[in-house]
Amino acid sequence: MPDTLTTCTGIPREITYTPGTCRAIRTDLPDHVDAFTARSTPMRCGRSGGQVVCSNLPHGRSASACYCLEHGGTDRAMRELASDWMVAAPDSVGDAESVQQAGSEGLDSRDSIVLLRPEHSRWLAWIGAGSLMEQVANPDPALRLSLSGRPRRRAAGKRPRGLYAFYTLDAARAAALAYWKMWHEAHVASIRVRRGGTLAWGVPVELVSSPRVVVLGRHENGCHASL
Repeated sequence: MPDTLTTCTGIPREITYTPGTCRAIRTDLPDHVDAFTARSTPMRCGRSGGQVVCSNLPHGRSASACYCLEHGGTDRAMRELASDWMVAAPDSVGDAESVQQAGSEGLDSRDSIVLLRPEHSRWLAWIGAGSLMEQVANPDPALRLSLSGRPRRRAAGKRPRGLYAFYTLDAARAAALAYWKMWHEAHVASIRVRRGGTLAWGVPVELVSSPRVVVLGRHENGCHASL
């Protein structure tokens, strides 16, 4: 008799119960016994249990879970299915490949770190680290540095120079934090859209209140940051 399961995203899914074998990973094996099969997969319990199946999903796949009474039974199987990506993803996400891509997308170093570094008489700023570093431009396109390091404004009609230069550490930090906030909020919003308007499933993603600010030495780069 079909039943209904409510996913972690609040979507009702039709489920059925069938006999199956417990999929719990064995942790009771002695040290001298190999805990992996010949195919390098973990040893499973293998005892009889009640299997919960969610089929006819809009993403084109079915999902199931099975545990014996000792390892949680059908209650555990239903909790597992409720957060399974294929079951929990809203129908609007798309096919199975789209579900995997949307669920796997998470935050990166640009969501959590700001780098500042002196360069001669000026300061440079980035968000992110390593290969993901993204340089922060000066938000005031007219404000630049003279050769002495003093701020000056570019005369009208002159070619802009030093687009990424800041004349003080505080100015570089303020601009970098403002750019980081805009980039981070847009990134989280794009992940939410790809996941059907919710972050309740997939790799955990949540807004970061503030990034880590790292002031580098003159000859250091993003790879020197201790992340």
